Amino acid sequence: MAVNLSPSAGQTGQAESEMLASQLEFILKMNSAFLGFLGIIGALLTWFFKNNLEDAKKVASQMV
Repeated sequence: MAVNLSPSAGQTGQAESEMLASQLEFILKMNSAFLGFLGIIGALLTWFFKNNLEDAKKVASQMV
């Protein structure tokens, strides 16, 4: 005769907290990677528009 024993409440809670901790760690890593990506894109866009603004100033000064 087999007896089915369910895990105690402490073991279940510990497993859930470990799972939540690993999910939180994953979300924080993804968030950091996404913010780094946005930072790089922002830097590239700033450089691009700064160069275009300088070119526009040169053209405008040549026209005047």
